[in-house]
Amino acid sequence: MHTRIDRGVEWIWYLDRQGAARQVTRAFTDLAEPDDFLRQAAGRCVFQTRDLVRLVSVVERLTRRGCAAAEA
Repeated sequence: MHTRIDRGVEWIWYLDRQGAARQVTRAFTDLAEPDDFLRQAAGRCVFQTRDLVRLVSVVERLTRRGCAAAEA
């Protein structure tokens, strides 16, 4: 395994089970340092899935109202 930086992206090169050379960006692995957002969030999420689903329905309803008002 070795790494290389190409256009600002750090690539990790490795050999797969068949011996073929493969590459993946470091950001897609657990070798990458967490960014500031991930450090601050620390695995927490303010929203639950049901809250986000409700938000989608509210936005869709408001969008339909906006379209109806524009047509009038």
